[in-house]
Amino acid sequence: MHFLQRVIYSFLLVLLLAQFSLAVNPVVRRFTSYQDFLKGEADGIAVSTDGKLMLGPGYTTVLETGEPFIYSAAVTGEGTVYLGTGNGGKVFRVSGTDKKQLAELDEPGVYALAIDSSNRLYAGTSPVGKVYRINPDGNAEVFFDPGEKFIWDLAFDQNDNLYVATGTKGIVYKVDPAGEEEEVFDSQETHIVTLELDPEGNILAGSAPGGMLHRIPADGGKAFTLLDSELEEVKAVAVDRYGTIYAAALSGESRQTAIAEATATIAANAAGNNHQEEKVDKVETKAAGQLKVYRIEKTGLVRTLYSSPSEIAFDISVRSDGSLLLATGNKGRLIALDTEGFKTLLFDSEEEQITRIFQSGAELFAATSNLGKLIRLEQSPSEQGEYLSVVIDARSTSNWGMISWNVDNTNGAEGISFHTRSGNTKKPGDTWSEWSEAYSDPDGNKITSPAGRYLQWKLVYEPEARGPSLLADNNSIDSVFVTYQQFNLPPRINSLTVHSGGIAFARNQTSPPAGGTFPGGPEKAHSRSLPRNIRNLETPQAVAAARKVYIPAARSISWKASDPNRDDLVYSVYISGTDSADWQLLEENLTESQFTLDGASFADGEYRIRIQASDLPSNPRETALNDEITSAAFRITNRAPEISWDSEPGSGTIRFTVATSATRLFRVEYSVDSRNWLVLFPEDGITDSREESYQLSLPAGAGFLQVRAVDDNGNIGTAGRRTN
Repeated sequence: MHFLQRVIYSFLLVLLLAQFSLAVNPVVRRFTSYQDFLKGEADGIAVSTDGKLMLGPGYTTVLETGEPFIYSAAVTGEGTVYLGTGNGGKVFRVSGTDKKQLAELDEPGVYALAIDSSNRLYAGTSPVGKVYRINPDGNAEVFFDPGEKFIWDLAFDQNDNLYVATGTKGIVYKVDPAGEEEEVFDSQETHIVTLELDPEGNILAGSAPGGMLHRIPADGGKAFTLLDSELEEVKAVAVDRYGTIYAAALSGESRQTAIAEATATIAANAAGNNHQEEKVDKVETKAAGQLKVYRIEKTGLVRTLYSSPSEIAFDISVRSDGSLLLATGNKGRLIALDTEGFKTLLFDSEEEQITRIFQSGAELFAATSNLGKLIRLEQSPSEQGEYLSVVIDARSTSNWGMISWNVDNTNGAEGISFHTRSGNTKKPGDTWSEWSEAYSDPDGNKITSPAGRYLQWKLVYEPEARGPSLLADNNSIDSVFVTYQQFNLPPRINSLTVHSGGIAFARNQTSPPAGGTFPGGPEKAHSRSLPRNIRNLETPQAVAAARKVYIPAARSISWKASDPNRDDLVYSVYISGTDSADWQLLEENLTESQFTLDGASFADGEYRIRIQASDLPSNPRETALNDEITSAAFRITNRAPEISWDSEPGSGTIRFTVATSATRLFRVEYSVDSRNWLVLFPEDGITDSREESYQLSLPAGAGFLQVRAVDDNGNIGTAGRRTN
């Protein structure tokens, strides 16, 4: 079955299976991109940049340290791995099947490890910055004490000179094998957080909070700044065999994460918790900040290879094929970047951070934090894998329709199955349904999970779906479709406004789009039958919002309504006198949310308006639902104010009375001999009733007087007389 036919089939089947209590329009939730799949959780599953789910590398947990953090790692040429941890200040050694705690230092955080040419291990600690040399039996002695607070990184050159990155003065020290020290670079920054050697033996030093990368010449010459990033910390640096430099820079809440953790460690020590707790809990970490990965050519040219507004990179490694590996948090993911910056989620760990990534021979290792583990990644696909989607929120109780998917580069699609579960809480838990039996037909399967607001799907790869090599896209999943249909919920009229008298709504006229008509034909006869995204094609030429105009005696009503199913709504308008229990239908099937009463069609008096909203356009008549709202009483007045003369012509003072039929008087003005109109106040000084008396003294020689009276509804009455 063709893929498009499969999607249409899913639509039709949902309609056939819909209960009468459901809203008409089904919803299709699509998962088709890298960003869509990145929101889920992968175990043995990789996500490629072009939006494919496939089996990722197999992996084995080599060591569980029992510590919250693994801050540092080093490996000898023979493959012995050393790990530095916090908050217990422990150093672990892994050599084949021999796995043991080698040493426990006085300081709580081992942020740096390095190995000299004689395979001797050195460890840098914080928040009391010391460098220890650790013998094979685990005996540790202070090798270098710079009097700094933090030792962030260590690196050996080919002559076994040890370079030490420190904070809070941002100095790089050089210590020769005999322990003689030399200050080789004062960055004027607060911290030097990472060190790396280039092929010429120059030292590359990343700093914070200025986010700079400096090159310190091997011959002791003047340092040069290679990169002044837009961010705040150059966290990790790697160099390929051609001398191309890659630098990962951070900012925001992720900056100096290790410093924040060290501060928390100091507080824990003060409370007497260090080296005493047997239970290891995850430590709360802050949300991620901004990340950029820069590529710096030997010519000095800098370009941004990769950026993310939310990820953290703790470490970076260059592979033999020129691709990069990023060890990230706070979801503990290993991301592969090719030479053009295209990314693949290679490995998604159960821990919150991958803090170190390194190779030993042909083996690739990842060290994690929260909790501290050492993981070995295989060079071949995992035997099996599981991907858990983000929770689908249908926004209200829904019946689930079909689940279908597309298998790319299939070799029979054996061993691939999907499962679903549903519930009514945002986070899946004990109150959710059990996972369904396997769905195995890519062309479409009726979802058997019970109705609810939330749904989650799971993809399972069995060994028979395994491809021939790592990241080969055999049997990869490049799209998943889930359909559902909400139970119908009633619309809601949220507010109703009766506007001041004399205000009427008039719509502006617009022309159809150039070269065609509005969706739904020239008269939009079937526009509401079209999908919403097609109807939205009208948006650039949308009918303008109603404008307000003045019409005497008019009364206008407007309202705001919504529908939880996003159904189309129509409105009916009813009117009733306050002294009557009967309601008269004025208009039905209105699509706009305003209406103007022609006041001239109603006797003066008090009335109420009732608005009824219906979702009938989107539902069968027997299941359509309504809501209604009734206004407060308001007055309709269509008779003009009446002016009565109380004095005879010829007198120097003119007296008259103005009266309205049903509403208060708003303003009275006069004009003598067709000159300017002037406002006149009543005898009591305030125009605030339905009848007011006026007195006007005219100048000598005045000939003709005109009086204009306006009521609250905009009705106007005029009268005139000679004054002599």
